[in-house]
Amino acid sequence: SGLGGGGGGGGGSSDMTSTPLFRVLSRLEGATLKHGLESVVCAGMGLLEQLWVRHGASYMMFNRILAGVRSCFELFAQDEVACPTGSLAPLYDFDVGRAILPAEL
Repeated sequence: SGLGGGGGGGGGSSDMTSTPLFRVLSRLEGATLKHGLESVVCAGMGLLEQLWVRHGASYMMFNRILAGVRSCFELFAQDEVACPTGSLAPLYDFDVGRAILPAEL
């Protein structure tokens, strides 16, 4: 699974167009299409806050919570690829209880 294409930093030959998140963004419709990336970032901040509160996180847990946000995005992308809605609304309503947090980073 995964969202992006590689470890970043350039020089890689990953094909971003084959990632689940790209496929989801490419299927957006209407007003969501125009501001898709901004909507994903806003939803991500909401997921971050929900996970933070749910786990009573401190700054020492930031990397674990961030991994949980990534898990939410991956699960959302899998859901959306399997059953497309053309919308990011399910991401805003995503059940963060499904997120997988690593034990320690």
